[in-house]
Amino acid sequence: MSGKPNIIVVGMCDTKSVEIQYLAGEVARCGGNPIIMNMSLGRNVDWADVSLDAVLAANGTNKADVFAAPRSTAIEMVGNAGAVKIMQLYDEGMVDGVISWAGSVGTTTVCYAMRALPFGVPKIMMTDMAASDVSMWIGNKDIYIMNPTAEMG
Repeated sequence: MSGKPNIIVVGMCDTKSVEIQYLAGEVARCGGNPIIMNMSLGRNVDWADVSLDAVLAANGTNKADVFAAPRSTAIEMVGNAGAVKIMQLYDEGMVDGVISWAGSVGTTTVCYAMRALPFGVPKIMMTDMAASDVSMWIGNKDIYIMNPTAEMG
């Protein structure tokens, strides 16, 4: 790797904007290049580097279908699209690590993308669900799950 590591800061930018922007600032403060990727279920935001539209376009998912779907279906739709998009970024050399801060729905959604990445790519999920059974999020991957002290948003 040459230069600053590219760290994907991914999450539900519509509901966790404060947390995602805070993480991006900390990545930059520590010498990384934060790339914010939106995996929201409810709406797009205009400040993410990788918009929800770009995420959904990665596998041809329609945003209107996501917004109209039951939550469990929307999680799967956005999660699958996020997995395709993060692998596109990885194949382009744009992913040296990934970090997120999420609640239960965001954790479920974002971990699709984290599980898509190969072993050895650092993956950190900060979630208030860390004290529960995390096996459904980790699967057989090397995702580090930790409890944040609080949700700020």
